[in-house]
Amino acid sequence: MARHLGGAEDLELALQAKMFCLMGTPEVEQLEHLEQEHVVSVATAYLKATQNGDMIAALIRGQRDAFEGRLEEFRGFAEGSRISYARYFALCCDVLLALAEGRFKEAKRLAASARDVTSRNPALTIGCSLLVSGARLEQGREAEVIPDLERFVVTAPAWLGTHRAVLVNAYAAVGREHEARTELERLTVHSLAAIPRNWGFPLAVRHLAEACARLGDRQTAQLLEPLAVAYSGLLLVPYHGIVVEAAADRACAQLAATLGRLDEADALYQRALELEEGFRAPVLAARTRYYWWARALAERAKPGDAERAHTLLADSLAAARRIGMRSLEREAAALEAAA
Repeated sequence: MARHLGGAEDLELALQAKMFCLMGTPEVEQLEHLEQEHVVSVATAYLKATQNGDMIAALIRGQRDAFEGRLEEFRGFAEGSRISYARYFALCCDVLLALAEGRFKEAKRLAASARDVTSRNPALTIGCSLLVSGARLEQGREAEVIPDLERFVVTAPAWLGTHRAVLVNAYAAVGREHEARTELERLTVHSLAAIPRNWGFPLAVRHLAEACARLGDRQTAQLLEPLAVAYSGLLLVPYHGIVVEAAADRACAQLAATLGRLDEADALYQRALELEEGFRAPVLAARTRYYWWARALAERAKPGDAERAHTLLADSLAAARRIGMRSLEREAAALEAAA
């Protein structure tokens, strides 16, 4: 209808609406094609501020150089336009890179700066708070985050229901297995229908896969696996591209290992690590080496698996200590000692 009417602003609005619907899905090619459809002459500066599908597509594909090149262009526009959303998004992308590289204090400082330019927009302020929580989770401070998560999932609107998956994984990480399983039962009713299939769904894929691995939950793993496989070969990027959770193949590997397919899990972990290292994300790579590649190799126990597991654990442990990922350091050290 917008094309029929011939108005540039109408077309931009229609394309932006479609782009919003594609966020959080594995349909990267559609996202790229949609970006190419955007009219050359943007009708308003605000629409230009939200025209970043190619940047998000590069992020989802793990193409770090392309992402940073586009971000540099966007940052220049944001600073020149002084549109609060543009400045907010650019800062959130800086937070994303800081989190992936283990610069947690800087990530939290940048998230606070992003919050300050939002004019207290409630939705954007929530995004900043979630970035800070993500930094604490990567640091291994689940016990500190859980009370805030518990309050959040009770009061948050339904479209943010994906954060129940984060709560499940946080419970499992600190050994509160009963609470983890109770919350997981709520989410698995009617084949995971309780989890919104919206732009936050990649967040649920990452955390539910980890929870399945921690709890040995085969039933949930069977439900989640076909949904996770759809993202194979990509990074899990929820919302509008403000955070990277993991390589999707890490989640697929966790699910395959939970279901006893250890040879398949081994290959998937390798693919996940290659994508995360290609994106220059040591935090993601450290988790992939441990969660749960070394454990899967130790369980499989084929010739050479013990040596490979030892190498993976040593690398993961060294990265955890260097970056400051406390819970990962504890778990990797315990597994290394047991091995």
